[in-house]
Amino acid sequence: MQGALKGRYWVSETVGQASTLFGPFWKKGKIHNIAAGILGACGAVYQGVTTAKFSLPKWGGEAEEDASSIDADKEMGSTIDSTPTNTSQLKHPNRNKGQASCWAYAQGVSYHVLLLAVAGFGAFFTVSSAMGRSAEAHGHDEEVFPTLNTAEWAIVVVWSLIQYLFELSNGGVEVLKDIVEKHHPRPNAALHTLCLPLRMFTNKIGAASLASVGSVAHSADHILTMTIFVPWHADPSKLEKVGYALFGLVLAYAGTGTFLETAAFEGMISYRNLHALHQGSQNLRERLEKVELPKAFTPTQATLMHRVIQSTGGPVHGLDCAVPILQALRTVGVPKEIAYPTATFFGLGSGIGNHQIEVVDAGQELEAMTKTS
Repeated sequence: MQGALKGRYWVSETVGQASTLFGPFWKKGKIHNIAAGILGACGAVYQGVTTAKFSLPKWGGEAEEDASSIDADKEMGSTIDSTPTNTSQLKHPNRNKGQASCWAYAQGVSYHVLLLAVAGFGAFFTVSSAMGRSAEAHGHDEEVFPTLNTAEWAIVVVWSLIQYLFELSNGGVEVLKDIVEKHHPRPNAALHTLCLPLRMFTNKIGAASLASVGSVAHSADHILTMTIFVPWHADPSKLEKVGYALFGLVLAYAGTGTFLETAAFEGMISYRNLHALHQGSQNLRERLEKVELPKAFTPTQATLMHRVIQSTGGPVHGLDCAVPILQALRTVGVPKEIAYPTATFFGLGSGIGNHQIEVVDAGQELEAMTKTS
């Protein structure tokens, strides 16, 4: 049963990311449709790899590493920029067999490009969708994804770079570690090179800054998605104003919970990875034990924050997955009777998975930062 739920979560996240890049670029022209298909496939590849390598093993706080990954962990922690010894080759007879170090760098750089593209087009989807809803409120229904002005493009670019660096510093490092361990004879040196964009954030202030700013940007991305299908009007009635006010309160609560979850989950992983990079890439495999978290919260504060996270994490992430899927299905002309149940199915898969992975891990991080006396 749990395996089926894991698979559904993986599929939901992959389809959601593919739809995020597919929907905005699907037009009547053949070139636009081909571009939409390519971008959607890139989104699916990125999210599929990241979710499989990074999120799924942490399901429900379980430790599901097999013997081979544990051996790889030990070797990664003990090898310091040196060519594998004969003993290492005996333990891993297929390691680097038929592979060149350039292949590891090619895959690593490709992942960087893919991550940057996904972050960029994802930011475009969110900003252009928000602008489209604003245009629709003023009677321009045909402008679902309008042309952005200079200021809006600047927001997309800055937001993209923040998202790229933040994702790279947590899930991205996990993927790059897997690549260099399989295809490079000197995994520590290769990993340190592939993490070059993160070097300026490896000191204590830089790590805390990227983790904080990245958590805000990542949370805002989730929350803004919730506003896309709200029927905004330029001149709302009194009843609509009350509805907007109530929705604003819901949005504020959801935003608070999403930020707390992101900061405690992706933010803490980012902070640990950056800290470990500062000490040398050979320490990355032991970052969970070596990086001590500050005892910042009382038991009451930690419990309250975890309750907020539990009540918001699954619903917000589920909606964030369902909305672009619904948008993509609507764009290609799928009837509402099919589009809404399909988007709901995938949204539930994403929400359940998030609750079992990120919410659980966020609670563990909060517990680690709770004062004992």
